[in-house]
Amino acid sequence: EARVRQRAWLMADNGDLQRVLLLSGVVPSDVAASWYVLPPPPTPPPEGLARATLEALLNEPLIAYLAAVEGPCEVAETAFPQLCTVLNALDAVLSRAGTDGISERICQRLDDIATKAFPPRTSPMILAPSSSAVAARRIDVLRLLLLILVRCAGVERLTSRELLSLAAGDLAIAVAVATATMREPATPAVPHLQVRLCQVLYELSTPQVSAEMATHPEEDSGNTPIEERLRMHIAHSHRLALCLVQFKVINSACVCAEDAQQRGAILVHTLRLIHNLTASQHLSSSGRDIARHL
Repeated sequence: EARVRQRAWLMADNGDLQRVLLLSGVVPSDVAASWYVLPPPPTPPPEGLARATLEALLNEPLIAYLAAVEGPCEVAETAFPQLCTVLNALDAVLSRAGTDGISERICQRLDDIATKAFPPRTSPMILAPSSSAVAARRIDVLRLLLLILVRCAGVERLTSRELLSLAAGDLAIAVAVATATMREPATPAVPHLQVRLCQVLYELSTPQVSAEMATHPEEDSGNTPIEERLRMHIAHSHRLALCLVQFKVINSACVCAEDAQQRGAILVHTLRLIHNLTASQHLSSSGRDIARHL
């Protein structure tokens, strides 16, 4: 709740943006002060000011280290708050200044941070009740990375493959990040992002994604017997159903659907998601999990 309140006033005025930049610890005070005297939106900030601020945030020591190091390098839990603060400030500047002329630089700088900072297959850290505080910090970092990359690349470029790539191929983390972003879509919100996330969650339930996740890239999926494909799809559907229950995806979708302008699209994608996980005699297990949750 504290994080939600913090982001609710994030773009209330230039003074709040200045405080967020100062909290990052990497933006010079004179640069942060320059944002305070800017005219209110939609007047864009000077290009030089925006670029100087973004470069200072992108050159934050931890981000610079992760961008330079090769291979996985797990980040200490104590570094997550600072990483969240910097990413939060970066998203705030992008929401105010836009991404023209610097989106490619940002994507190159942040593209591999998720796979480097988090070890693969970290579902136990996300799912275990005893690690809720650690999980929240990890998910918050990935949520902010997703918001920034979506601002740079566009909502229409977000698919199930990009979400799974951000989560290092881990289905549970992918669903957790998508749900967290649906609940906290940034301030101001990225247009149509909640609808797109519901569509991406629906894509995760399709047989195509199930087959892609179960098949090694070097394997010839055409040689897999149909019985084995069915077994893999049932297992994938069961895992996804458990993730929907664990992270309360349907609850989040219903909250997003309170906005009348996006209600129809969100309900269509959510009902298709439920249909894919229940509408078969082979999916009794996943259907039972979702029915109990509903």
